[in-house]
Amino acid sequence: MRKKISLLIVCIMLATTFSGIFYVKMSVADPTTIYVDDNNTAGPWNGTVEHPFQHIQDGVNAANPGDTVFVYSGIYYEQVTLDGSTNKNNVTLLGENKNRTIIDACGNSFALYIVNSNSEHISKFSLTNASSFSCSFAADGIFCYDNEISDCTIVNNLGTGLRIYSHYQNASNNRIINCDIYGNNGYGIKIETNNGSVSDNVIYHNNIFNNGQNAYDTGSNIWYNAAIREGNWWLDYTGEDNNHDGIGDTPYNIPGGSNQDLYPFMNENGWLLPQNQPPVANFTFAPNNPTNITVIHFTDTSTDPDGTIVSGWWNFGDHYFSDLQNPIHCYYTNGEYTITLTVTDNVGVTNTMTWTILVNTPVEILDQQQTQYNDNFVLYTTRWGSQSFKPTVTSLTRVEVLMRKAGTPPSGAVLSVRSSLTGNDLISISKPASQIPKSNGWVEFDFNDLTVTPGSTYYLVLKTNGGSSKNCYNWGYGTNTPYTNGMQWTSANSGSKWTHCTKYDFCFKTYGFS
Repeated sequence: MRKKISLLIVCIMLATTFSGIFYVKMSVADPTTIYVDDNNTAGPWNGTVEHPFQHIQDGVNAANPGDTVFVYSGIYYEQVTLDGSTNKNNVTLLGENKNRTIIDACGNSFALYIVNSNSEHISKFSLTNASSFSCSFAADGIFCYDNEISDCTIVNNLGTGLRIYSHYQNASNNRIINCDIYGNNGYGIKIETNNGSVSDNVIYHNNIFNNGQNAYDTGSNIWYNAAIREGNWWLDYTGEDNNHDGIGDTPYNIPGGSNQDLYPFMNENGWLLPQNQPPVANFTFAPNNPTNITVIHFTDTSTDPDGTIVSGWWNFGDHYFSDLQNPIHCYYTNGEYTITLTVTDNVGVTNTMTWTILVNTPVEILDQQQTQYNDNFVLYTTRWGSQSFKPTVTSLTRVEVLMRKAGTPPSGAVLSVRSSLTGNDLISISKPASQIPKSNGWVEFDFNDLTVTPGSTYYLVLKTNGGSSKNCYNWGYGTNTPYTNGMQWTSANSGSKWTHCTKYDFCFKTYGFS
């Protein structure tokens, strides 16, 4: 029930020459919601929740400026007019559900006609089956401005879907937002004038497709939201989206004039889709302080917050590249190198990380040693010796052992490095008998650099083929546990079984790069 605030009638009679001045009674109505329901076929009809109007036009006729006409879901076979010249301005016409609140023009010229109006708001309707135009904002001798239609479906009309038209006046600043406009035999949206002007109307966030012609505009209007740089989705848009932001790189041209949608979406309802988040390129490498003889292991730790990373490209800064996810690389010259990893996600967006590393020339150090000499262990045929040790370096470069030859050994001395006493050789090198002295001396076994894990246990194994107790090699050792990071091991059957000697350690030196 509309509330009224009545002003008091104030009567003041003036004396003498004035007969009097009267203040008349005035009423100001609060905004009211008027209800319409096509199921109320029997009445009564007064626009209340209990007794809604059966027809939308009846609700509109009962509305005053500022009122809302709420229409329940149903099919309304009628034509609805909001005429500003009859004081039907600033009325909100609101459907319950845009897919189920339907105004069917039954083949008549229009479904919804907004003429000479301002500040009308139309939302959540389906408008269909009109022969001329389904919905129109028209200035017919009176301004038509600041009206809005939003969240509506305008579909399957014999003529134009939505029209903005001026006749001897201006139709401006009207808005078409978030509508689905399709399947209309004529234009999807047509903006035109007859001795008037149509300008500054704003059209954005609409899906416009499969119409006889999707759009036509002879005025000067804005087919996008300039503040947020978003336009409409057009099925017949042929542009590309090279930056993968969901908006075409080139405008959509509106026939009829020079208007353009500067920000056409690539996908239907593109403004509702979450914008793709770019991947985040990241990587680690080890060791952290590489040298020009170090093998560097790179690990791609890149992530994508809303998709997957499909490829990566490494630039190592020395004219070498890789597309492996976790490559290895060596720098053969010391200096600074800038490493670049570029990753690409599942929609083609890229991201890059760079890191500068310093590659130094390594300095060889004496790492582990046991130099106390007390006696010799004889090596020949099946008699092998081994010494365990724990390096502190990351790379072994060479080993020295204190040894000599006795008689004439038939073959050379073989030194190998193992990570397990009964496992395979990590590296092995042989010295001919001619290079082994006849008296105790430090014999060097130099080999290609061997990567080791600091603190882990490794084994030096010294052996030979053939020989006897008189034609053999002797490996010096010390007593009373002179080396605390390992121990001596001996084998009498070519390494198939080993015996550890906890109080003895062979004489050795290991070198490497830290």
